[in-house]
Amino acid sequence: MEEQQYSFLDESPTAKVSYYRLKQVDHNSQFEYSEIIAIHNHATKEETQLLLFPNPTNDQFNIQLSDASTVQQIALYNVQGQQVSVFDMDIEQLSISDLAAGVYFLVVQKDSGRYRQVVVKE
Repeated sequence: MEEQQYSFLDESPTAKVSYYRLKQVDHNSQFEYSEIIAIHNHATKEETQLLLFPNPTNDQFNIQLSDASTVQQIALYNVQGQQVSVFDMDIEQLSISDLAAGVYFLVVQKDSGRYRQVVVKE
């Protein structure tokens, strides 16, 4: 049997812990559930450290960083994990007009840590 891989982005996770399970339906309509897993949401810290707006966006968005530590890199990744853009570290408005509509991940590497936010391009 061929291994299948799936992904899912929960755009509205709960504040602290989200619980997930899969329902597998066979061709004969029989089904079974996977074990329940708990995902601890640590995005709250990232959301306070890195603010993006407007989001969703059409072609550009602004970023605000809450602390004064040095930015080492600002990069954008697609959902496959491929780096699609690298931005100047001293700008606050980023353009993604050359990218297709979809979901991306903005990653900001700073002296104080690495912060990630979802960016939706319409």
